[in-house]
Amino acid sequence: MKNIAFGHFARLLSPIRLSTLGVICLAVVAVILVGAERGWLFSATRGSPPRIEMERELDLGRADLNRPRINRFNVTNSGGQPLIIRSAKTSCRCQGVFHETFEGNQEEVRDLAVHPGETAVLGISFVATGSLGVQTGISVDLETNDPIEPVAHFGLVYTPSAPIYSIPPVVRFGTVSVAQSAEATVDVFDDGRASRVNWAGVASLNPGPYSVRFTPAAAKQDANYSRPVLVGSLTVSRQPSAQPAEIDEPVVVISGGQEVFRLPVSGKVVNDFELTPATLTFPRQSSSGLIYESVILCRSNHDKAFSIKTIKILEDFEVMYSTAGQQSCHQMKVVYVGKHSLTTPRKDEIVFEVNSEGNTATLRLAVSTADGIIANEK
Repeated sequence: MKNIAFGHFARLLSPIRLSTLGVICLAVVAVILVGAERGWLFSATRGSPPRIEMERELDLGRADLNRPRINRFNVTNSGGQPLIIRSAKTSCRCQGVFHETFEGNQEEVRDLAVHPGETAVLGISFVATGSLGVQTGISVDLETNDPIEPVAHFGLVYTPSAPIYSIPPVVRFGTVSVAQSAEATVDVFDDGRASRVNWAGVASLNPGPYSVRFTPAAAKQDANYSRPVLVGSLTVSRQPSAQPAEIDEPVVVISGGQEVFRLPVSGKVVNDFELTPATLTFPRQSSSGLIYESVILCRSNHDKAFSIKTIKILEDFEVMYSTAGQQSCHQMKVVYVGKHSLTTPRKDEIVFEVNSEGNTATLRLAVSTADGIIANEK
């Protein structure tokens, strides 16, 4: 009996059977190792709901204005079931959030599956905007099937910068009268990344409306550029304008024929005194019939007190003043007092004269009649 059992055992230990048994054992060990590494074997989270883990905020430090950037962040599933990222939304007007595949391709984030223990690489592409030196940020909301955190938030913050910039970042002329020049000054900073500028030779690329004048700083601080250095101040002058207009054309500063930087501009050219509305049309239609009168406001764009009087009036029209004396705003009523309908097309004007601190100005109110409505006899 012992001989029979020993013979059977010897056949089991033959070279071929030993080889097969070894392969099976190695396969079992490999499965155990891979399962332990990926967390789905001998894991307490096996079968548990998906759970999102990721960075919550990333500080980029300085980011150059108007320059495109791409930043990536990782999203890991620490749960026991697949994590589904249904969508990604950002708070900025950027190109959006993408999923970067193993091959380096960028795909839209829509129903992206992240298996237990795995990590997905997401990226956000954007153009830096904001105010120089003032920290700003972008928020990303990931809609997922995580029962604890169905909407996960990620924040990206940065401080807008530029190799050369000004404070304030905009040249503000404010409200300027017609035929009046304007001037504003900004401080200019250099953080050392731009090539050296011959500041003494700077000029305006658009010298028609603008001229520039540079005044160097008393002494440069931090010559190693560990932080931006004040190099001086730039005074921008604007030539007088003959007509009211918005001032919004940027100043392009050049040196040696090369653009150094651009300065946004804001302001408005206005008449000293203004009529609102500037044109009247009679008759006007209302729900109850035809209207033969209109209220006009005359105001000072510089809050100066002034008096006003009529120096030219049309036949069959009358101007009634609600205010008198020196005011910064006058209200008037223009009334048609004729006895006939205004059926004949006519264009003319009523002329006013304003007086402020001994200075006079003429204002013209355009008047049109017969706008297509046939009026009944009054």
